[in-house]
Amino acid sequence: MVKRIKQGFIVLIAFLVLNQTAINAAQAALFRPQVSAAAAILVDQQTGQVVAQKNSRRRLPIASISKLLVIYLIEQKIARQQLKPQQTVTITPKIAALSQDHSVANVSLSTQQKYTIRQLETAALLPSSNSAAMALAQVLAGSQEKFCRQAEQLLQRWGISRTHWYTASGLRGATSVPARKGKFIQENCLSAREVAIVAQHLLQDYPKILHITQQTQAAFPQPNGHFGVIHNTNSLLQTSAYHFQGLKTGTTAVDGQNFVGVARLKGRPVITVVLNAPAEQQFKATTALLNQATRKTQVVNLRPQQSIYVANAQTTNNRILVRSQKKVTLFFRPNDKSTINSKMHFVTPVLQAPLAKNKVVSQQTIRLQNPIYNDYLTTTPQIRYQTVYSVKRATWYQKLSQQLQHWFKL
Repeated sequence: MVKRIKQGFIVLIAFLVLNQTAINAAQAALFRPQVSAAAAILVDQQTGQVVAQKNSRRRLPIASISKLLVIYLIEQKIARQQLKPQQTVTITPKIAALSQDHSVANVSLSTQQKYTIRQLETAALLPSSNSAAMALAQVLAGSQEKFCRQAEQLLQRWGISRTHWYTASGLRGATSVPARKGKFIQENCLSAREVAIVAQHLLQDYPKILHITQQTQAAFPQPNGHFGVIHNTNSLLQTSAYHFQGLKTGTTAVDGQNFVGVARLKGRPVITVVLNAPAEQQFKATTALLNQATRKTQVVNLRPQQSIYVANAQTTNNRILVRSQKKVTLFFRPNDKSTINSKMHFVTPVLQAPLAKNKVVSQQTIRLQNPIYNDYLTTTPQIRYQTVYSVKRATWYQKLSQQLQHWFKL
């Protein structure tokens, strides 16, 4: 009986530990923002560090943010020289007809007009043209359905699994998925964290896309052959102290407003995501997110150094100094400090002299003691250590002297 009680107690303790670990992992961010949105996240664009999050793993309708997948795949084909930005596209009658439906379209397209890939990208990103996104999807895959499968495969490669993509534009599709109000819809859904992953891939792989998204307006051909002006739906451009350069808005039918932004915070490029904010509140929620981060964080430059053992080194106790190859910039809470406590991995089992200056000898995952600093979108960054100075090989006399010193210390 006593044995069973002990076993039950051990199981209970294990459950509590695992449960608390799961809670800490879910809440691993510097702070939870107070914003008027169902979900939000703030991420360092370069490191992927999660600075702030609110319900960031909950999947929600993302509407026109879906267009970023179309843009990514188009840019990928351009980079592979399978498409050219000035290549012209003919609009199908079905897409042209959709572009005239003002309930779902804001940019008119014509079957008689030729549009370049770059013009359609601009229309899809700035005024969020549904028909332009669909035309690009048609170029990519030959049909809307085939494009959606390509989008799912792309998300899968990025570690975003179990998704179902319904439309290239982000519009609702036909009926099949139960909604909260008893209706049945098909709608592209991602979490705020997953939207940030999409944005990070787009910005890292094709940063020139910001040349489009930072425009407040652009010229676009009209059906009559003349050029008109299309406007960016991102009202934070040139109006925010956080220097926004993009990226995409999205309006859902019943769930509210979405926005994924690219801005600067304390000199760092950051990605902001707010999902399902009340009407006209997506930009206020984004600004509130950044304002709170300004007060609740500091930026710290890490460039750690360590003393390591090198066999046959012409140094005291065979120890040499190594320093991280580059500085790593992280967000911390104000006046907070946390040390790296992960294991260092060496390039060879035993390092031996001689070693050249700036020789990379080891690497270390940036795993800090405080778990709030260990939440990253995808992979945890690593530090590569290199020698601070050249290390000469000890002579036989120096080796003997070192050995004698070691014996006498014993």
